[in-house]
Amino acid sequence: MAKPDIEEPRIRFKIAGVIALCVSENKKGFDVGVVRTIEDPGDIPGHELSMVVKKHGESASIVCYKSDIPKQLFLQVNGQPSSVGAELFAPELFDRKRRRENNHFRWALDIGNGELHLGPVIIDPKAIRSVLHVSGIERAMFYTDNLSTKELEIKDKFGRRKFGAIAGAIEALIPLPPGGANFSEGNGGASYLLNYAEDVTYDIIIKQVCSSDGACSMVDPQKIYKDLFRTGIPGGEIDILGMDSKRVTPEIGCVVVNFSANPGLPPAG
Repeated sequence: MAKPDIEEPRIRFKIAGVIALCVSENKKGFDVGVVRTIEDPGDIPGHELSMVVKKHGESASIVCYKSDIPKQLFLQVNGQPSSVGAELFAPELFDRKRRRENNHFRWALDIGNGELHLGPVIIDPKAIRSVLHVSGIERAMFYTDNLSTKELEIKDKFGRRKFGAIAGAIEALIPLPPGGANFSEGNGGASYLLNYAEDVTYDIIIKQVCSSDGACSMVDPQKIYKDLFRTGIPGGEIDILGMDSKRVTPEIGCVVVNFSANPGLPPAG
């Protein structure tokens, strides 16, 4: 199945690894949160963090962050008409346990809204290192075609079970209007204009992924999961055990939080 597409000029997001994403259906924005550990220094063991904003095809970056990523970042799309807002690329019925090579958005892991928990979850701001707030979008088409080769394992009140394949990365395509878009750092930080031009794509790539083939074995996914989320529902707790394999690989993949229910990620702690 062909990938969804939005013609240039546009902004293309790629969000990969241990990341929290909050997007509300038919709204005009979404938040991307970089997950951290509660304990100092707050780094996810065995993982490297990076964020880059650049023109597609150019080697030079407009901005590039690693350990120095600001707590609050903003992308404001300028002068968009009122329209459909964020959308899912979801062209057909979905079965997570039946692996198919397509770009259905729902390969992403939805923590709330009934897929793992019975309702929305509460996010601890101390477990978020940084949040990028994206606003003013006319439309944003979210999809994924980067799937885990193994099934995620979870444990809930019914016992331990295979959950199905999940996304390792999510992409989003956003039209860039003639007014361009402003990317800025919070608290009076630097600001950059993403200028409108024909046939241009701006890439915004946010990743927190394993630094080597064996690095994921350093992670305790249950601890990351329990630090980040609270349900407030007795019996609603679920343990993330990792991927089903001879040696469990505790890569959580790309985490999607409370889709179409949560108004946004809290400010980073």
